Amino acid sequence: QMCIRDSSLSARSILAILGNYYYDNSYLPLRKNTLFNGDLENLGFMGFGPLLFGYVKWLCEESIRNSVGHLYFLARDGKVMKEAYDIVSKNYKNAPISHYMLCSRRSVNLCKITDFSGINDLLHVDFASNTRLDCLIQDRFGINPNIIDDNAFSLHNFKRDQRVSNSDIEQLIPFFKEIKNLILQEAHEERTAYINYLDDIGYKPDSTKIGLVDIGYAGTMQQSLKEIRPEVETLGFYLITFRKALERLRDNKINSYGYLGNFIDRHDTSEPFCRFVPLFETLFSSSDTSFIKFVTINNKRIPIFQSQSEFEKKRVEVVNKIHSGAMKFITTACNVFKYNLHQIDVEPYKSERM
Repeated sequence: QMCIRDSSLSARSILAILGNYYYDNSYLPLRKNTLFNGDLENLGFMGFGPLLFGYVKWLCEESIRNSVGHLYFLARDGKVMKEAYDIVSKNYKNAPISHYMLCSRRSVNLCKITDFSGINDLLHVDFASNTRLDCLIQDRFGINPNIIDDNAFSLHNFKRDQRVSNSDIEQLIPFFKEIKNLILQEAHEERTAYINYLDDIGYKPDSTKIGLVDIGYAGTMQQSLKEIRPEVETLGFYLITFRKALERLRDNKINSYGYLGNFIDRHDTSEPFCRFVPLFETLFSSSDTSFIKFVTINNKRIPIFQSQSEFEKKRVEVVNKIHSGAMKFITTACNVFKYNLHQIDVEPYKSERM
């Protein structure tokens, strides 16, 4: 009670929405020692809902303040962000138009390669120990290993199914120089298809500012998109950014903003997000699997996604229930505050406190 009494009017208003929801059914048995009564939708409404609400409310206000005309929500974490934004933004005049953009590290990292230095950079990105060489070739560089001549492997003392680790990179470099033309051709085809997609969704030079929306971290996606479309200037609107983003973004003259924190040291902070990264990543994840690339079949562009595993099916079931509860909270809050929404202060730390 002391905590509630000492809180701001904004915080007490949000607590009132949570309390009215939780105790709406007086006949519902309440389980002891739980915050959400063991219910996933409750977790979404009372836990994830205020965080997502605070973030997209900040996103509306910050993007309007920066005269942004279009916001591109990056797959996959951006899907639930966009859904929430489309509800909240109706209460703001001049809110940017929202778009969902298919994007992934796999897709943009290969798209941006134009020479062997790009192949070398991608090869030096850490991968799991004891990865099969043929899987590394296919998953990271988009090449079907079966089209590579056996001599290319034997010449460099490798086998298709050989297990490799990061410590083997120096030995792998001559082999990848051998197959560089295959990789560069694949990168060129994927880049052409992806740029055509970006054109179709309006991600191209324009008189209006463009904002990129994602969970954040190191700003790698924003930098990669800058390399693919250097003529498009963007502002990044992230949930949070870590110290690694400082050099990457500022050296490339890219600006960004974070809701929970800007350029923080994730290993030396009391920020709850940094203590529970897998939890928050699960909350923001979508029912989609990861986007790989576009292929053209009969003059029709088709997106290719990773196949869904049995574990993914369970995750999707859980996440969908949590998201359903979060959207109920956001809809309720918008119905309560309406066009006075800008007067409500959802302080970042309080938004994730539950």
